[in-house]
Amino acid sequence: MRQVQYRLLPPVGPGTISKTGSLDEFLQNIPHLFYFGYVPSLPVVNAFLKLGRLDAGMSGGAEWTPFELQAEEYEECVQGLRARGFSRGKQLTFVPVRADIQSPTQWTCWVTSKATGAPFDKLLQLTLEERHLDALDKEIAIHGDEQASSAAHMLWYSAASALQEFLHPYLLRYRAPGG
Repeated sequence: MRQVQYRLLPPVGPGTISKTGSLDEFLQNIPHLFYFGYVPSLPVVNAFLKLGRLDAGMSGGAEWTPFELQAEEYEECVQGLRARGFSRGKQLTFVPVRADIQSPTQWTCWVTSKATGAPFDKLLQLTLEERHLDALDKEIAIHGDEQASSAAHMLWYSAASALQEFLHPYLLRYRAPGG
């Protein structure tokens, strides 16, 4: 199995930890790749691998030289994951992934939908809107126009609140005992 050199980003503070590990070990260190314990398809894995870095803030992250997996490497990795059954203490779920699920955002929304029952299309729409307005908010803040920055921040806040309000009842059911 391929060996991968990567750096772990700590959840708090500066610096990184250099690592070399097997492909499956490396993949398990990419935030949101095995979201809710679901195993992603090859196109989803490759979309994440092309990023070269994923920082999940207080959850830490990883950075690496971008690359892509071939089907044979992916299948070998999945076989190892099936044999293990767990990733980072969470039981893995192997289900067919819709062919149109290709990007990291689509992946996290689809898996959230599968796990919680939240309608995928609405979740994706709200998530894309929130992320777009978050990026706009950050871009405007860089330019120092305080009035425009304040307006952009309020638009982002409204979108983030709408996403949270939409998802909240589904997460409550998911987290409930027996949910």
